[in-house]
Amino acid sequence: MNLFGVVGAALIAVVLILLVREYRPEFAVAISLLTGVLIFLSLLKPLSDLMAALEGMWQLFRQAEPYFILLVKVIGVAMVTQLAVDTCRDAGQQAIATKVEIAGRVTILSLSLPLFQELLAAASQMIG
Repeated sequence: MNLFGVVGAALIAVVLILLVREYRPEFAVAISLLTGVLIFLSLLKPLSDLMAALEGMWQLFRQAEPYFILLVKVIGVAMVTQLAVDTCRDAGQQAIATKVEIAGRVTILSLSLPLFQELLAAASQMIG
């Protein structure tokens, strides 16, 4: 599915949700979740192609391997977090969505901490 297919499916789902929400709110949530899953499944092939391209770049820059792996992890955490947050918000659970956002940020910071420590060590070595 290309971008236009994703946008079309999303717009159809939104219209269905708006029509159904007033009478059967549980169906609206189900439509939202199903649409999210279908869109995500349609992205598996492009994501696979992207990972193959990133792997090719990784082979070119072997000395930067730890930074490349960190970048891929951070992007993955950000994408999964955003998906979960949007799903929680679609279900009307703002408080849970906020907690998931905080958890994603803390996870990204904890993943990045070794890089920050390396940068501080390099900077202090240059200064001193």
